[in-house]
Amino acid sequence: MAEWSAEDAASPAAIPGPWTRTARSDMHHLVDDIAANLRHLRERGGFSLAGLSAASGIGKTTLSQLELGHGNPTIGTLEALAEVLGVDTAELLTPVRTAQRLLVVRRGEGVDEAGSGTGGNLVHTRRLGALMLEFHRIEYAPGTFTTSASHGVGASEHVLVSAGRITVSVDGESATLAPGDFATFPSDRTHTWSNLGDVPAEYWIAVSRTRQD
Repeated sequence: MAEWSAEDAASPAAIPGPWTRTARSDMHHLVDDIAANLRHLRERGGFSLAGLSAASGIGKTTLSQLELGHGNPTIGTLEALAEVLGVDTAELLTPVRTAQRLLVVRRGEGVDEAGSGTGGNLVHTRRLGALMLEFHRIEYAPGTFTTSASHGVGASEHVLVSAGRITVSVDGESATLAPGDFATFPSDRTHTWSNLGDVPAEYWIAVSRTRQD
């Protein structure tokens, strides 16, 4: 089976998905979209051209040409770049004028994570190269104590308390955090959480861990 390339964009029906449009469905506009999206995602990920080339196996000259709106990238090339940049391939193809740059998740939205004495939501996940970044909002009832197992080799957590007080312990070290306090620690080992106060606590966690896919 022949591999799809940007040149196939000359036929709008050949490319299903959010990037299909009528007035801008020719190859040149699609390549311009790829160029703008690739440059934006590379810079957002902190990659130089040389760094992205080394990580993806795509030649530096080829990347430079793509960012200038030249060349005819195959779907294999786009998939390799998307994998390193931590996005879906479609994000490289999405017309710049419709690409979502601001994501808002309102309080209470997201995946419910209610448990015994706790509540909250998984707010968002984002792939960052070999890492997965998760954002959680947690509610903790007074008197609650939980033990969390390791989240895998290289995992870490970054915590910001918004209400009440929460105590976190790892490797024999403990700290009680008040509203506005921030803490970060390796979570590739057992760690504990507790609310020793008499009012509910709320805090936010960003968990970074190695992707399993």
